[in-house]
Amino acid sequence: MIESSSNATLHPLLRGLKPAWLAAIGECSVQSSYKPGDYLFRAGDTATRLYLVQSGHVGIELGMENSRTSQVAVMGPGDLIACPCSGRTGTWRFSAPAFDHVSCQSILVKRLRNLCNTDRELACEISQRIICALV
Repeated sequence: MIESSSNATLHPLLRGLKPAWLAAIGECSVQSSYKPGDYLFRAGDTATRLYLVQSGHVGIELGMENSRTSQVAVMGPGDLIACPCSGRTGTWRFSAPAFDHVSCQSILVKRLRNLCNTDRELACEISQRIICALV
């Protein structure tokens, strides 16, 4: 559940959203924790979630199955990890290992999409924020 009591403690993607929207997005979310070495997901997995990193650091690794991987980025608190796919469902094109203890809000994409289909104002706001975060 996403708490709206302190806007400063919210992930940057969620700051300033209407309390009703925060509550609705909270219903689409789960709190996730990972230990060092755990993977949030691996390349080829179905992309079902957006990850709002709250604490810890996550690597972004590129590589093909059975070959060496290359670390291309490190994501940390305040970052968004999302699947850059254009279709309704996609697969991760990279892997995301936790470097240390990671806490994140995982938003279920299908549920968020359904929510946005019923509230166009929210859809516009969330889309704009995600695009800005990915750029």
